Amino acid sequence: MFIPWPNSEHTNTYDPPIVYLFSIWRSDAMMFASWFPTAYLMAWIFNIVIFLTELFSWMEGGRFFALWVQVGLWGGLILCALPWVAILLYIYYEWPIRHSNYAWEYIFWSGEFLMLSGQGLWWLASLVVHAMFAYRVVEMVAAREAIEYGLVKECECDPCDVEDGEDEVARA
Repeated sequence: MFIPWPNSEHTNTYDPPIVYLFSIWRSDAMMFASWFPTAYLMAWIFNIVIFLTELFSWMEGGRFFALWVQVGLWGGLILCALPWVAILLYIYYEWPIRHSNYAWEYIFWSGEFLMLSGQGLWWLASLVVHAMFAYRVVEMVAAREAIEYGLVKECECDPCDVEDGEDEVARA
């Protein structure tokens, strides 16, 4: 979100990616002419739509939360993988074309690596958490609704009639 756009190191100005993306929206650079800005835009849109909505559904609770946890599982699995797949396409396909057939060089602070590692780790962590807990959340919401509607399965025992001095073990 706040990592500077890779061109910032050449211009000595801080270019937040989202500002840069909207600056090339109407220019001749064409937003979707490269996988790199497309990956940044997909990461913003998919993460906000899926995970911010899931945060709001968690605050609201109920069936909407149970539904959106499943959307977070499957939508996160598919849609949130697209940004790092687009970065891999950029690194292995588009970078050599744009740089005289030279292979991409690993630079830790490069925008490509930061996007790949950040979005990849976010995707993996989200997938693990959702895979472990999504269906438990659905069961929790169903259990809370059952309790709310009075559908409880409580054990009811007969009252104990133990007289003073009576042996409880022998009585059993």
